[in-house]
Amino acid sequence: MIPQLAACLALVRPVSMTEDAAAEWLAVAASELSGYLRISVEAGLSDARQRCTHHGQIVPHVIKYMEASNTWRLGKPLERRLPGNGRAKALPSPQAQAIIGQATRALTRHPGHAD
Repeated sequence: MIPQLAACLALVRPVSMTEDAAAEWLAVAASELSGYLRISVEAGLSDARQRCTHHGQIVPHVIKYMEASNTWRLGKPLERRLPGNGRAKALPSPQAQAIIGQATRALTRHPGHAD
């Protein structure tokens, strides 16, 4: 999921976003989307790459896309992780942190991103 998230971020990343901020965004975005079906997330990210114009729109867009495309759920929204619902979020594993670091370094090497 990290490469697809990094591709979305690369298209809309503000010039002022530092490598550390991009790595933090990738970690939080991956954490928010973990637990959903991979194929649903990938389809939502593909749609987000075409429609989102700001990095803050990506995760909400993907969740909304998954809700709309999963008609078998009879219109019930997917479980949302709202503050106070009792589930603590784990930090990314060292392997995930390494992948996030590689993705953000790759973004920094290609400075043609939008503001």
